Amino acid sequence: TLPSEPSPEYQRELLKYAFKIYIFKYKWWNSRSSIDRLERQMFVDICQEESIDCIYVNTIMPTSFDFAREKLRIPVLTHVRELFFDDKTFVDKIGLNPLFIREAIARRSDHIIANSHATMDMFEPFECTTLARNIVEFDNFTTSSANVNNSIRVGLISSNIEKKGVQDFFEIAYLCRDDSKFVFHLIGPVNSFVKDVIDSFDGHDFSNVRVM
Repeated sequence: TLPSEPSPEYQRELLKYAFKIYIFKYKWWNSRSSIDRLERQMFVDICQEESIDCIYVNTIMPTSFDFAREKLRIPVLTHVRELFFDDKTFVDKIGLNPLFIREAIARRSDHIIANSHATMDMFEPFECTTLARNIVEFDNFTTSSANVNNSIRVGLISSNIEKKGVQDFFEIAYLCRDDSKFVFHLIGPVNSFVKDVIDSFDGHDFSNVRVM
């Protein structure tokens, strides 16, 4: 399921791995939001219509699937990628203490997939946890294209909130300001935080940074 219409390219990529996509509006996990009965019933109807055997969900995705889990007795796999004991932005977004977040994830999950040993350690008190690291299949990439003018291109694709390393990105760009072979690409929203970071460098124009 998706909460909004994907781009055609992304949809084509998804359909390589899914036989059907359902698109309907639903909310991400937020303890301050009330339960949406229609949203909850949509998950039940989809699970019944498609004879779903297992629900796979990311940490921040809706909790309304839990009703389908309980009513239809469908096991749930939750893929946890966040180190929320050290992530104030994530904790503030959910609106719960990290201990309560961990308890809630464990309660509504039959199995937890962790993307690192650090993530897995957070769920040490609970059974049924599997490690599945984030990996890159290098065979899927090509290095045949030559660098333009032997330049070194440094990129950050991000939501550009504080925890994403935007400050570090601009600090490195500033240190490389006199070396023309370095070109920096920032791909993401130019929000107030990004503007504040740029302003903190006393008017430096960052001509070596391309914002996209």
